[in-house]
Amino acid sequence: MPALLGLAAMTLFLAACGGDDESDAATTPAASVTAEAGPRRPDGDGVITVVARDLAFDADMLRAPPGVVTIRLDNRDSGTPHNVHFFAGQDARGESAGETPIDSGRSTATVEMDLVAGDYFFQCDVHPNMKGTLSVE
Repeated sequence: MPALLGLAAMTLFLAACGGDDESDAATTPAASVTAEAGPRRPDGDGVITVVARDLAFDADMLRAPPGVVTIRLDNRDSGTPHNVHFFAGQDARGESAGETPIDSGRSTATVEMDLVAGDYFFQCDVHPNMKGTLSVE
Protein backbone atom coordinates (compact mmCIF):
# COMPACT_ATOMS: atom_id res chain seq x y z
CA MET A 1 0.00 0.00 0.00
CA PRO A 2 2.79 2.54 0.79
CA ALA A 3 4.25 1.93 -2.68
CA LEU A 4 0.88 2.67 -4.27
CA LEU A 5 0.54 5.92 -2.27
CA GLY A 6 4.08 6.92 -3.31
CA LEU A 7 3.27 6.29 -6.97
CA ALA A 8 0.10 8.37 -6.72
CA ALA A 9 1.98 11.23 -5.06
CA MET A 10 4.69 11.16 -7.75
CA THR A 11 2.04 11.22 -10.51
CA LEU A 12 0.38 14.28 -8.97
CA PHE A 13 3.73 16.03 -8.56
CA LEU A 14 4.71 15.42 -12.22
CA ALA A 15 1.31 16.57 -13.47
CA ALA A 16 1.63 19.81 -11.51
CA CYS A 17 5.09 20.46 -12.98
CA GLY A 18 3.98 19.98 -16.57
CA GLY A 19 2.89 23.59 -17.13
CA ASP A 20 0.01 24.57 -19.36
CA ASP A 21 0.07 23.83 -23.09
CA GLU A 22 -0.73 27.40 -24.15
CA SER A 23 2.43 28.95 -22.68
CA ASP A 24 4.59 26.12 -24.10
CA ALA A 25 3.08 26.57 -27.58
CA ALA A 26 3.85 30.27 -27.56
CA THR A 27 7.56 29.72 -26.94
CA THR A 28 8.18 26.51 -28.90
CA PRO A 29 9.03 26.99 -32.60
CA ALA A 30 7.18 24.93 -35.18
CA ALA A 31 8.91 21.66 -36.02
CA SER A 32 8.65 22.28 -39.75
CA VAL A 33 7.41 24.88 -42.18
CA THR A 34 4.98 23.73 -44.83
CA ALA A 35 4.72 25.13 -48.34
CA GLU A 36 1.98 27.67 -48.79
CA ALA A 37 -1.26 26.41 -50.34
CA GLY A 38 -1.72 26.79 -54.08
CA PRO A 39 0.78 27.74 -56.75
CA ARG A 40 3.26 30.55 -56.11
CA ARG A 41 2.76 33.54 -58.43
CA PRO A 42 4.92 36.58 -59.26
CA ASP A 43 5.10 39.28 -56.58
CA GLY A 44 4.48 42.99 -57.23
CA ASP A 45 7.88 43.26 -58.95
CA GLY A 46 7.09 40.33 -61.25
CA VAL A 47 9.50 37.98 -59.47
CA ILE A 48 8.74 34.49 -58.17
CA THR A 49 10.93 33.61 -55.19
CA VAL A 50 11.68 29.98 -54.36
CA VAL A 51 13.43 29.21 -51.07
CA ALA A 52 15.79 26.24 -50.70
CA ARG A 53 15.93 25.19 -47.05
CA ASP A 54 16.54 21.84 -45.36
CA LEU A 55 17.25 20.23 -48.75
CA ALA A 56 13.78 21.13 -50.08
CA PHE A 57 12.12 23.90 -52.09
CA ASP A 58 9.37 25.73 -50.21
CA ALA A 59 7.10 25.58 -53.28
CA ASP A 60 6.62 22.85 -55.83
CA MET A 61 3.97 24.63 -57.93
CA LEU A 62 4.66 27.96 -59.65
CA ARG A 63 2.41 29.88 -62.05
CA ALA A 64 3.26 32.79 -64.37
CA PRO A 65 1.91 34.46 -67.51
CA PRO A 66 3.70 33.94 -70.86
CA GLY A 67 6.61 36.25 -71.57
CA VAL A 68 9.56 37.20 -69.43
CA VAL A 69 9.53 35.28 -66.14
CA THR A 70 12.04 36.04 -63.37
CA ILE A 71 12.75 33.42 -60.73
CA ARG A 72 14.81 34.22 -57.63
CA LEU A 73 16.38 31.33 -55.73
CA ASP A 74 16.95 32.11 -52.06
CA ASN A 75 19.34 29.39 -50.81
CA ARG A 76 19.08 29.33 -47.01
CA ASP A 77 21.06 26.11 -46.53
CA SER A 78 24.42 27.37 -45.22
CA GLY A 79 27.29 25.66 -47.03
CA THR A 80 24.99 23.52 -49.20
CA PRO A 81 25.03 23.98 -52.99
CA HIS A 82 21.68 24.47 -54.76
CA ASN A 83 20.36 25.84 -58.01
CA VAL A 84 17.03 25.84 -59.81
CA HIS A 85 16.98 24.54 -63.41
CA PHE A 86 13.91 24.74 -65.67
CA PHE A 87 13.15 22.30 -68.50
CA ALA A 88 10.35 22.37 -71.09
CA GLY A 89 7.92 19.53 -70.41
CA GLN A 90 7.35 17.10 -67.58
CA ASP A 91 10.91 16.15 -66.59
CA ALA A 92 14.62 16.94 -66.91
CA ARG A 93 14.79 15.28 -70.35
CA GLY A 94 13.16 18.36 -71.89
CA GLU A 95 15.05 21.28 -73.40
CA SER A 96 16.68 23.55 -70.81
CA ALA A 97 14.75 26.81 -70.47
CA GLY A 98 17.12 28.45 -67.97
CA GLU A 99 18.90 27.97 -64.66
CA THR A 100 20.56 29.74 -61.80
CA PRO A 101 24.20 28.96 -61.05
CA ILE A 102 24.97 26.28 -58.48
CA ASP A 103 25.99 28.20 -55.37
CA SER A 104 26.48 27.31 -51.72
CA GLY A 105 24.11 29.04 -49.33
CA ARG A 106 23.35 31.46 -47.88
CA SER A 107 22.94 33.17 -51.24
CA THR A 108 20.45 34.40 -53.81
CA ALA A 109 20.49 34.12 -57.59
CA THR A 110 18.03 34.92 -60.36
CA VAL A 111 17.23 33.59 -63.79
CA GLU A 112 15.18 35.43 -66.37
CA MET A 113 13.44 33.38 -69.06
CA ASP A 114 11.18 34.29 -72.00
CA LEU A 115 8.61 31.50 -71.87
CA VAL A 116 5.64 30.44 -73.99
CA ALA A 117 2.52 28.84 -72.53
CA GLY A 118 3.05 25.32 -71.23
CA ASP A 119 4.45 23.37 -68.33
CA TYR A 120 8.07 23.49 -67.24
CA PHE A 121 9.70 21.01 -64.88
CA PHE A 122 12.22 22.40 -62.39
CA GLN A 123 14.76 20.83 -60.09
CA CYS A 124 17.96 21.42 -58.16
CA ASP A 125 20.67 19.79 -60.28
CA VAL A 126 22.64 18.85 -57.15
CA HIS A 127 19.60 17.41 -55.34
CA PRO A 128 17.15 16.12 -58.02
CA ASN A 129 14.60 15.20 -55.33
CA MET A 130 14.04 18.98 -55.01
CA LYS A 131 11.58 19.50 -57.88
CA GLY A 132 8.37 21.03 -59.07
CA THR A 133 6.33 22.44 -61.96
CA LEU A 134 6.05 25.94 -63.41
CA SER A 135 2.80 26.42 -65.35
CA VAL A 136 2.91 29.28 -67.83
CA GLU A 137 -0.65 30.24 -68.85
